[in-house]
Parts: sequence; structure tokens; C-alpha cells
Amino acid sequence: MDIQFPGASDGGLSNLQRVNKPKVPEETQHSQRNIKAPVTDSAKLSPAQTPTPTDKPAEAPKIEPQARPLSENDIVDQLFTIKKPLTSENKQIISTMIQYGVEANSESFDMIKNLLKGRKKGRSVDSAVISFAKGLSESGRSVDILAKFFANQIHLTNDMVKMQSILKQFALLLARSENLMSKGLMSGLSSIVSELDKNLKKLTKKSNDELVSLPKLKRSGLIQDLKLFFEFLTGVNQQLEGLPNSEKLLNLQEKLSQLKQSISSTLDSFLNQLILSKDPKSIQSNNDSYLYWQVPNPMTEGSKDLNIMIKKDSKGKNKKVNPDKTRIVLNFDTDLLGEISVIIDISNNKLWYVFKTSKGETKKYILELSSKLKEQMKALNYDVVGLQASQKRIDLKKVLIPTLNLDKMTRVITEV
Repeated sequence: MDIQFPGASDGGLSNLQRVNKPKVPEETQHSQRNIKAPVTDSAKLSPAQTPTPTDKPAEAPKIEPQARPLSENDIVDQLFTIKKPLTSENKQIISTMIQYGVEANSESFDMIKNLLKGRKKGRSVDSAVISFAKGLSESGRSVDILAKFFANQIHLTNDMVKMQSILKQFALLLARSENLMSKGLMSGLSSIVSELDKNLKKLTKKSNDELVSLPKLKRSGLIQDLKLFFEFLTGVNQQLEGLPNSEKLLNLQEKLSQLKQSISSTLDSFLNQLILSKDPKSIQSNNDSYLYWQVPNPMTEGSKDLNIMIKKDSKGKNKKVNPDKTRIVLNFDTDLLGEISVIIDISNNKLWYVFKTSKGETKKYILELSSKLKEQMKALNYDVVGLQASQKRIDLKKVLIPTLNLDKMTRVITEV
């Protein structure tokens, strides 16, 4: 039969019909009501339950790191750790190793101690630690050269000018001492002296056309020539010692000794540049590394130096200079403007300048001439995007050999 849903509209629902269910016989209904699932013994078993532990496991103690300032007791502890005697010298060595970022272990300590044998204290400890850090653990001369550098006794221009003067005096004495040597030896020695004097004149010549010429930065050839000349003079002196004493002989020997000392001092100045330019081997630090030159200063009268430092690329095992992204540091002294340092950061064709000077008046001049500097660099396809000047001196040693401030260092310890 048809059933109408009350209140329903004719939206297709009026044709809905109810279907009558067929009748089920009573016996069938009764039999269906009596059907039950059979009960087995397994159905009566209760499910297994996991016992709950009553005691919780002990929690691991937390390790709390603590930081405190480095103290003398830490230096003492380190000496005990590496089993070294507790002396003032040993404490100085350990603290200097930490200051320069050298691992304070027993092997390194012994090598540095060996470099200090027969040498006075003071900056020799710094020199020995740096020599070791740069892979020169067997070079005692490196320690002596760096000690002169720390004592501000390295002046290349002054050494070369002095050597030129002694060379001229030696050449004059040599011309008057023909009977003291064979003609072949005299001719060879005179030729070497003349050639060396010519090379020194080129290096010390000042020009207004260029600040520093490339040949002045090439030092390996001259270093080798000076070494060979020094050894040659040693052989000449041995021959002279076998001759009968005379005033002429004594004068020549005295001047020859002065010349050897001058050559040795000039060699130290050149070797100092090579040592400081050498990449450190045993320093735990991410400090910048520089190539270093010292050349005659063309901007002043007298025998003054121009210090040039060029930053190496920190990437790669063998650090080299990336000309498109580097830093150049110039340090020099002038007659009127005082000491000036110029820091130039280069990023492709963009330049950032920082001037540091010892005089406030010089700072004023620099800022006034900044627009002219920008124009000159623009002509060379460089954009000066920043310029700063301050009355502050730069510490050359801190740039070339950066150190850690022990007063600001902290020791991180863990206690359970």
C-alpha cells in the first residue's frame, strides 16, 4: 500500500512506497531464538596480564657544565697532567702556548722547551711557541729572528742601507789589497760585490711614479744570493787567516767581519717576513692569516719601512690569496702626518677603507680628501662603498700573530 509522509512535499518523495516483509513461520522463529554459541574451556580462561613494576629505575644524574675564568691553578693542573715540574718557567711556557692557541700537551711542551735551551727568557718563549706552531720546531734561528721582531729590532730598509755603505768601504779596501789574494779570487770577489751593490740600489731606490714595484716583493732570489755570498766570505776569511799579520790584512779582515754581520742582519729581516707569512701548523684557531712584506717606504725621507699584509683565503688546505675577495693592510710612518695604517677590504670591484692614524689632524685631512680617493678608484673601475677614519694606532704584531686574552678566557668544566 502507499504511505504518504505527513508534512512532506512533492519533491519526488510522494512516490516512495513501503515494502511489506514476508512472514516467517513460528517454528523457524523459535528455532532461531534457541541457537547459542558453544562454550569451550578456553573461553572460560581469563586473558594474561603483564605485572606492573612497583619500583621505578633510578634516573641518570644530569651533567651540568660550568664556565669560570681561567686561573693560575688551571696552569698548575695542566703541568701536573703532562707530568712536568712546577716551575715559573714551565708555567710561562704553558700559559704562552694557551695564549697562541697551541695544544698544551707533553710532546709539544718538550719541543718548545728544547728550542729555549741556551736562550734568555722574555720574548724568547713567545718566539719559541710561534716557531713550533709554524712547523719550525728544529730551527733555533727562527726563535732568534722572532725575538728581534718582538723587540722591534727588524728594520729591512735600514739594514740594506747599512750594508750598501759597508760594501763600498769593503770594495775600496779590496782594491788596495791585491797582494793578499790571488788575481782570480780578487776578480771574483770584486764582481760579486759590484753586482750586489747594484741590486741593493734598485731595492732602495724611491720613485714617485709607483708606490711599490713588483721586483721589490720578490725576495727568494736575493735571500739565496745573500746566503751564498755569506758562505763565500767565510771561505775568503779562512784563507786570510793563514797569511802573516799586517795592518792592511787586519783592516780587510775587520771590514769583512762587519760585512758578514750586516749580511746576517739583512737576511734576518728577509727571513722574518717568510716566517710570519708561513701558515701555522699547530694552532687551534680560526684567525686570519696574512702574507707579509717589508719594503723601503717611498713616502718619507730616511731609512723607514712600509709594511704590507695581504690576507689569505681561509678556504682550502694550502691558503692562497683570492684577489677578488681579500684584505690589504698597509702600515707606514711619514714625516708630517705621523704613523698611518690603511685597511682595505676588497670584494670584487667594491672597496671598504679604514684609516687609523696617530694624529687627529691627519684624520681630518683623510676625511676631507675622501671624495678625491673615490674618483681615483672609480677611474680604475673600483667603487669605494665605505670609508672610515679614526685616531688610533694599529698593533702590527696583533695582526700578524693574533693572541687570546687570558684574562677573558674561561674554562668549561663538567661535574656529575
